[in-house]
Amino acid sequence: MLTQNLIDTLKLISKRLTENGFIWAIIGSTNLALQGVDIVPRDIDIIVTIENLTQIKNIFPEYEVGEIEEKQSSVSGSYWRVIMRINDIEVEVLGEKDDGIYAGRLLAGNKIEIPLDDVSISCLSLESELEAYRDTGRQNRVDLIEQFLSAKK
Repeated sequence: MLTQNLIDTLKLISKRLTENGFIWAIIGSTNLALQGVDIVPRDIDIIVTIENLTQIKNIFPEYEVGEIEEKQSSVSGSYWRVIMRINDIEVEVLGEKDDGIYAGRLLAGNKIEIPLDDVSISCLSLESELEAYRDTGRQNRVDLIEQFLSAKK
């Protein structure tokens, strides 16, 4: 279930990223919740291109936006992130190389648009999210998505 605070934050993010021509998608638990999976998200995770990641501070100047940090994943190597707070919600914006676990799927067009009131929210497709969780070894999320998809059939 999505709280009103989370919904308001998603709408703000969508408007700003779309207006600025970003290639982006919601990933993680918020993505799953938006697509009907029974999960309560605590934060918002977004995948963007690395080029767009460098512009986050300019797009959200009135919010607390951290610096770009480089991180290492044992599965996909380097990725970069910016953490910000909007409406008391932690938002993690990730950038990867074009062939990264999430960026590769994003750039291949494996996303869908979810209507949320008067805004469209870009989300990685459940099938792509499932593959990403398999690639990262997060079996609990794999099981959750598989059960959801199976029940939908």
